Amino acid sequence: MSSDTWLVRYSGVPQKIETTPLTEVHLVNIKLLTLKELQLITEQGAAGRQKLDTLFEGSGRLTSSLSRTSAV
Repeated sequence: MSSDTWLVRYSGVPQKIETTPLTEVHLVNIKLLTLKELQLITEQGAAGRQKLDTLFEGSGRLTSSLSRTSAV
C-alpha cells in the first residue's frame, strides 16, 4: 500500500493540500524508529518492513516519540 493510500484510508488526512498561498503541500508521516526496529528492517528487508507495519497498527500508529517503547 502506498503512503498516499495509507493516509486517506487510515486517518482521513488528504495526501496533499493544494490551497496554500505559494504552492501545494504534500503531507508525509514520519515514524522515528528504535535501533531494534531499524535492525529488523536492515536484516529482513521488505519482510521486516511489513512486520513493522503490522506491529505499528492501532491508535498510536501516527504517534512518534523519543520515549516510546520499541515495537520489536
